[in-house]
Amino acid sequence: REGVDKMIPFVNELGVARSRMLVNAACSAQRVFFSVPEMDRSFDGSNPVEVKEVYVPIVDGNLNLIKTGAGTTQSRLPVMLNRGQVERIKGISELEIARLGDLDGTRYFAVDLPDRELFGSVLDGAKAVSRIPMIVEDMDEKQVAVLSYARGLMWFHRNTRFCGACGSTMTSVNEGRGRACEGCEKTVYPRIDPAVITLVANGNECLLGRKAPWPRGRYSLLAGFTEVGETLEDTVYREVKEESGIDIDRNSVKYHSSQPWPFPRSLMIGFSVNAISTKIKRDEKELEDVRWFDKEFIRAKLGTRGSEEFNIPPKTSRRCRRPDSISLPI
Repeated sequence: REGVDKMIPFVNELGVARSRMLVNAACSAQRVFFSVPEMDRSFDGSNPVEVKEVYVPIVDGNLNLIKTGAGTTQSRLPVMLNRGQVERIKGISELEIARLGDLDGTRYFAVDLPDRELFGSVLDGAKAVSRIPMIVEDMDEKQVAVLSYARGLMWFHRNTRFCGACGSTMTSVNEGRGRACEGCEKTVYPRIDPAVITLVANGNECLLGRKAPWPRGRYSLLAGFTEVGETLEDTVYREVKEESGIDIDRNSVKYHSSQPWPFPRSLMIGFSVNAISTKIKRDEKELEDVRWFDKEFIRAKLGTRGSEEFNIPPKTSRRCRRPDSISLPI
């Protein structure tokens, strides 16, 4: 049932205003994957000095480290380093280190291991993984958020080594929050790429599509990146039109919620909208299939946790998952 909460925005008998209130309450009470609002990111000196330090290792700027837990469950756990381990690795190679923030009495840092072979001598049994969304089922959601935050920041450092203006070497500044050029002194900070994801509704149906590489039966909302000179609403209209051929009522575009997607640097911004046409003209280069799905069909399939005929992305891709968030104002 949890997937229905994201995908079925139909106004209930209480009306639009009440529906909007229910959605806002449900989403505000629900954690967003890859977000950790409890973390204090301020560097103004107000944070306590005596805190535990933990370092999140990232390999090659984009790989997290995990290890298999003890016992029969064989759960996958994130690898965290202490200062002693980081000092040992420093003796082997120079490290890029960035401060993330304070959470639950712990000060978190990200550390980039420049060579995959380095961690083998320091961390017995660790394994590098490239897809956080695929390994989060055994992890606390705060841990997942910290891992993705560290990965996104280290990706920025690894891919911003030289100045785009003069070509000189860039070095870390502001405790890892940015990079400054040693030549022209230009300072840059991590860039965020906004992308929209949109639920298009037509009565009791919603529009879903799938890409060919996805698991069999996997369908999702239509999504795409915002281009230069566009508003988010412009992107909603263009992406829906390009990928499905469906026209939408521009006046019906409603913001739903957002989710950080640091793979490597996106922000997913969710909208709902009403369709004013129903004939599909699929972008064959972009999508393998686009179709209208009835809400009762989706309810039935998700009640059985999906199937090869129909299933939706994992919980990491869903913003609201509580039953009372089913009524969205469209």
